[in-house]
Amino acid sequence: RILAGETSAALIAWWQRAAERGTLQSFNASSELDPFIGHGDGIFLAVAPHRHQLALFQDLTPEIARLVLAGAPAAVETVWGTFETLCPTWALVGEERQVHYGENFVDPPGFAAGAFKTLAWLRKAPAAELSRRVDLPFCQADLYYLTKLALALESLAPKY
Repeated sequence: RILAGETSAALIAWWQRAAERGTLQSFNASSELDPFIGHGDGIFLAVAPHRHQLALFQDLTPEIARLVLAGAPAAVETVWGTFETLCPTWALVGEERQVHYGENFVDPPGFAAGAFKTLAWLRKAPAAELSRRVDLPFCQADLYYLTKLALALESLAPKY
C-alpha cells in the first residue's frame, strides 16, 4: 500500500511537471534538438536516439486514468493540448514521425493506441469523436485496433 501510494504520487508529479515544462515544439539549431532526440522529455521517453515512446500515455489503464484525473486534472488538459498541437496526425496508425519529431519513417501502432486511450479515459471524449479517431488496423489481428474499437463501442453504452 505504501509503495502504491508513492508510485501514485510520483505519477501525478510527472504529469504536473510535463504540463509545466511541455515538450520540444520548435528549435533553432540541432544543438537544441539533440538533447531531446537523445534523452526525451516529460512527455516523450527516448528508447534510443530518434526512437521515442509516448511515455505518459503508454500502458494507460482505466484505474490509472482515474488516479491521474483525480490528482492532476489541469495537467491532463495542458499535456493533451501540447500533444495535439505537436502531433496532429496521431490517430493515423503508422503516421510519419517527421510531422512531430525525429527522422524515423513511422510511429509504432502503440503510439496511436496510447493516445486513443488517453482521449477515451482522460479526456472522456464522446463516442462520435472516438469513432472518428479509429483508424485502419496496422496488420492482421491488430490488438491495438481491437482495443480502440472496443473503447469506441463502450463509449456508446449507457452508463449505470
